[in-house]
Amino acid sequence: MSWKEYYKSKTMSAGEAAKLVKSGDRFWTPLCLGQPTNLIMDAIADRKDELNDVDYNFALVLRPYKIFQPEYRDTFTLIPAFYSP
Repeated sequence: MSWKEYYKSKTMSAGEAAKLVKSGDRFWTPLCLGQPTNLIMDAIADRKDELNDVDYNFALVLRPYKIFQPEYRDTFTLIPAFYSP
């Protein structure tokens, strides 16, 4: 298998990645510019009717994710992290 084929075998669509999130899961995103695009986060948020009790841990978010809207609060618990010296 070439490296290109190997790499392709490890990639997936945003929808496929979002399906890896299960009810009761907890997930984190990195700070600032390391954050995922709206594509993956919105794909997770779009599953709000399929999921329950999912914790989203974040800090210094720079993107307007759907998951922050009030209609997603029944599915996703938002857990902000605060950093200080």
